[in-house]
Amino acid sequence: LPFFDARARPHPVATFLQALPLTGAWRDVPVKHYAAATWPGESPMTKSIGRAEADPGFAVHYWNTRHNVLADGPDLVLELLRTIPCYR
Repeated sequence: LPFFDARARPHPVATFLQALPLTGAWRDVPVKHYAAATWPGESPMTKSIGRAEADPGFAVHYWNTRHNVLADGPDLVLELLRTIPCYR
């Protein structure tokens, strides 16, 4: 992970195995944003992108970045955040 930050450490495997209780509150968010990183080649997120595209509650943004959009396109993240009323 040093490509992002020299202090970064590998993601603990247990976080992939630990159950996370969900409340469903995300459904109450009026407009949900999905940033689709469209780096060259087949995206491993194709199914997720398709679900977001099919859901009228999502605004899908296509960014020419790798999965790590904060490293490749911090300006895109900031631009999107500025469109959300609570971040103005």
